[in-house]
Amino acid sequence: MRCFFLLILSLFNLSFLTLSSDLFAAEQDINLVVLANKGHLEAFEKWKPLADYLQNKTGIKFKIIPYNFLQIESSLLNKSADVLITNPQYFVIFQDRYNVKPLATVKNGGFTYLCGVIIARKDSKINKLEDIENKKIAVVSKESAFGYLAQTALLLEKGIDIREKAEIWSAENQDNVVYSVLNRAFQVGFLNADLYNKFIVERRINPDELTVINGYKDKNVPYLCSTDTWPDWPVYMSANLDPTVAKKIQTVLLNIDNDSDLPKSLKIPAFAPAHDYSNVKKALDLLSGIKTPPPKEEPKSRKK
Repeated sequence: MRCFFLLILSLFNLSFLTLSSDLFAAEQDINLVVLANKGHLEAFEKWKPLADYLQNKTGIKFKIIPYNFLQIESSLLNKSADVLITNPQYFVIFQDRYNVKPLATVKNGGFTYLCGVIIARKDSKINKLEDIENKKIAVVSKESAFGYLAQTALLLEKGIDIREKAEIWSAENQDNVVYSVLNRAFQVGFLNADLYNKFIVERRINPDELTVINGYKDKNVPYLCSTDTWPDWPVYMSANLDPTVAKKIQTVLLNIDNDSDLPKSLKIPAFAPAHDYSNVKKALDLLSGIKTPPPKEEPKSRKK
């Protein structure tokens, strides 16, 4: 009888410990670290609806943390970041350094790719990439994927290093890039092609006054590009996040498109399965002078 009693007590304690563990896990916040590329408040307001949606769907509390690059890296070092949303190049850098793993790619207006444009006034006689050498260039910032990095990598591929052969100024935002070129403060401008297209659609500029250098149509986006297309911003997990929790979050993200009850007013983006960001890594390697090795070829079978 005593043995039976001890067995029941042990089972009760085990059940209590398991329940306590589950309750403890359920109470843990998920730190959703987002890149504050336009300021901390704007980043918080932009991603808060998504955090609330994820919390509602998963039953896990999400805490929005807007950070700059150095703060994001610190959060990965001290293991306080769980899920992150940043621009593509930061993801690639952190993938190498901290073994982060992608969960999804942002879908913007039904498209999952972005590109950059290089603009100049039509009366400037700047018509091709080679004409950009020794010019004054307005860029969004040197941290911008589509307002500096993509264009600089494109020019480097053509043998033109604007870091040595041009005068580069940070305009701080896309609007300043466009208007500084229109007003002749700068001869060339680098910016996100999607946002440049919005300038035209919203009739904020007369497109006849500007030209897109190296402009071409790409199947991945509905507007002109100067650069290659790269996948949009990734959502990714830190190495310390429980894979089971990560899978639950990923499932919710990928099913946002199918949620008919989701109010449009919330402005929550949809997401696609995580894309391949190897072309972003190639660009980063190019800028740092690292040669990307060619893909390995399958060994040819010898004829007998």
